Amino acid sequence: MKHIFTAAAAAVIFAALLTACGGNDNSDTSAETSPSATAESSAEPEATINAEDAVSADVFETPVEENRLLGMWVNEENSVSIQFNDDGTYVNDSIEGDYTLDGNTLTLTYYGGEVSEDYSVGFRNDQLVLVRDDFQLIFDKKNE
Repeated sequence: MKHIFTAAAAAVIFAALLTACGGNDNSDTSAETSPSATAESSAEPEATINAEDAVSADVFETPVEENRLLGMWVNEENSVSIQFNDDGTYVNDSIEGDYTLDGNTLTLTYYGGEVSEDYSVGFRNDQLVLVRDDFQLIFDKKNE
């Protein structure tokens, strides 16, 4: 699989996810934090969110076409961005990795393939919606 995201986009997502969730659920605080952990810690505390509860279920009814995912996406509220490239790579700040898309499941793999995370992915109007476990991020397409 080729790298689609650059290191910058991966780091941003990683930081946003970490911020939103308050850090990793692992008890070892020396372990590296996942992109999802970063976004979770910056968000205000709220009840557990899952793909069905985060946004209207119709967001996840239509399979996502990869070409619609491509490009730079930003979440101004959490200062997070992610770049999806047509070669199957992504960049989130200083983290880069590979992504795969299967219907409405987006899998991000990073740290040389050591870490892999699945997200429910869909579109609400022209916004990209990513949901994983107890958090969601909604991105706007950055005009280039």
